[in-house]
Amino acid sequence: MKRISVFAVALALALSALAASPAHAESHPTVPSSFISAKLTVGWDSTRWGYEFRDLKAAGISELVLDGAVFATADRPTAYYPSGVPGVDRASGPAGAPADVITPLLSGARGAGMHVWLGTYIPDSGWYAPNDATVDEMTTSNAAITAAVLNDLDAKYSAYSDVVSGWYLGSEVSASYAWSWNAGTALTDYYRSLAATAKAARTATRTMIAPYFTIAALPPHSSLWTSMWTRILSAAPIDVLALQDGTGDTGIRLPPETVRDQLLEKFGDTRAAITASGAKTELWADLDLYDTEGLKSIADVAAVTAILSGTVSRFTSWSFSQLYSPWTLGTDMYAAPFGSWNNTGVIPEGAP
Repeated sequence: MKRISVFAVALALALSALAASPAHAESHPTVPSSFISAKLTVGWDSTRWGYEFRDLKAAGISELVLDGAVFATADRPTAYYPSGVPGVDRASGPAGAPADVITPLLSGARGAGMHVWLGTYIPDSGWYAPNDATVDEMTTSNAAITAAVLNDLDAKYSAYSDVVSGWYLGSEVSASYAWSWNAGTALTDYYRSLAATAKAARTATRTMIAPYFTIAALPPHSSLWTSMWTRILSAAPIDVLALQDGTGDTGIRLPPETVRDQLLEKFGDTRAAITASGAKTELWADLDLYDTEGLKSIADVAAVTAILSGTVSRFTSWSFSQLYSPWTLGTDMYAAPFGSWNNTGVIPEGAP
């Protein structure tokens, strides 16, 4: 998949020093973390899991974030592990057996020397379209099932406390919430409640969220985003805010200068909220490994990390296993060069 990189200009400017001096390659920004989907892995057997952990390690990835353990459906929520939460059905795994993606994930991570953030509950599409009349009830009911799933996972997998880094709260918040004062108030109560549930857990106590900031949703007042998160983080001790970079969801090919400016605005506004709140929340970047044409080139990924390296403390990604894994693609044409860059700071010649 040869093409001219959208970020060619930004990459040349941001990484020229790296290219000029091999000594700098040792300190290049890395992506040591990636999301993994319960729905993707539900059919994997032990052999497939073994291959995936081998390739993740080779790619320089030492941490996985499970997107969710229970997913909302049209009828009843569906669990991808042996759930004890009332009113939740069980997904089917290989050969129709009851699904369990969490046991092989945690045991495989332990064997590979990796860590995992355990995802909790993924809501339906109604979560992404809040309104003043429904947001209180919506966040309250979501918090109830998310807490129930978190407590159930905590009871079942506390033996993996050496592997589990924390809890991923998978109900993503977008800029559409920032227009409503009621939504901001509801989210403050929502996150305060779930952070307290996590702090009382035995397996792990930390929480991660991955909101999505669409600049176009807040013209011309992105301060609404900063204001909302300042309120939330002042009250709710969220440990990691892994802001989605949004570069894969623009819908059109943007000039590299525009991409750079939008990234710095989005992450700058979020960093401002953390600072204003006085919170100890870590700001991470959740990188899209895809773009409007399909899979994102390694050079494009490197460009985004270079742009954001002074703003965020860590990078995660969506999603090596979903998009770059040789066992998903049937080729290592992305996995191998990504691993080379991630481990050494050098993009191999001819990399897609």
